[in-house]
Amino acid sequence: MKIAIFSDIHGNLFALQAVLEDIKKHGVDMAFCGGDLVGYGAHPNEVISLIRQHQIPTIMGNYDQGIGNDSDDCGCAYRDELSKALGKRSIAWTKERVMPENKAYLRNLPERLSLTINGKKILMVHGSPRKINEYLFEDRPVRW
Repeated sequence: MKIAIFSDIHGNLFALQAVLEDIKKHGVDMAFCGGDLVGYGAHPNEVISLIRQHQIPTIMGNYDQGIGNDSDDCGCAYRDELSKALGKRSIAWTKERVMPENKAYLRNLPERLSLTINGKKILMVHGSPRKINEYLFEDRPVRW
């Protein structure tokens, strides 16, 4: 069984189309999306539409949560002031353009998926099992 897992599309319709073509080309049996359909990229509504059209099980990413709830914060971990300023512009731009029905879709995505495939248990989360926007950087100590 071939499984595809992809994430962090961030409104990049052309990248999503390429991923879906690659999935088709490789005869994937099941595909899952790890969230962050929107943010930064210019085609958030089209990305949501394509995910829905293909009925791809999708979990909520931190950016999806922010836009779905009409927040001014995406829960992003910006490491410098310029990135933070650009991030604020991005969330405002995205919030303004995502249609209400798509915000409702984002708001209602599950925060996790528990699957059993071929006897293997899989937990899909965005961020960490503790928090949707917990960034697990290389320099973060390992503590559970």
